[in-house]
Amino acid sequence: MTQISPTSFLPSPPPDPSPAPAPPATAESGLQRDLSRLRALGYNDAEVEAVRRIWEPLDAAPSAGFSRTAELTASFGFLAKREAKAALDANVEQPMYPNDKAMQQRFEAFLSAQAGESRDWYTVFFARLHEFNTTSAMFVETAKRAATDSSS
Repeated sequence: MTQISPTSFLPSPPPDPSPAPAPPATAESGLQRDLSRLRALGYNDAEVEAVRRIWEPLDAAPSAGFSRTAELTASFGFLAKREAKAALDANVEQPMYPNDKAMQQRFEAFLSAQAGESRDWYTVFFARLHEFNTTSAMFVETAKRAATDSSS
């Protein structure tokens, strides 16, 4: 839930005629901004720290066989089959997301999965996860070859 403080309704003060120059952006300030975004999404401190370790650039692998790996939890939601089918039927009469075609399609895929009529909702998730993993591995190998070729 977004909270709005009473001060957010006050008029802005006039701009300072000679504002101080903004400090240059640093990798650290960008990192802090991105970690704050994760917290805003609801990740707890331990999860944010795990992501920070994944993002941290390293000069060398800390151990043989080192890999940036994270175990993830995905929640697929739950509706009883009866509820999912009733929602699908209601959705035919009155689409729940009439102004957002993509969201409407995802909603229908979700309901169909919950009703046991389709596994697309789950398959898309696992396909994207697989694509991310295989693409990351491919990029690592490509970068290693490029680094070796450029140092020869």
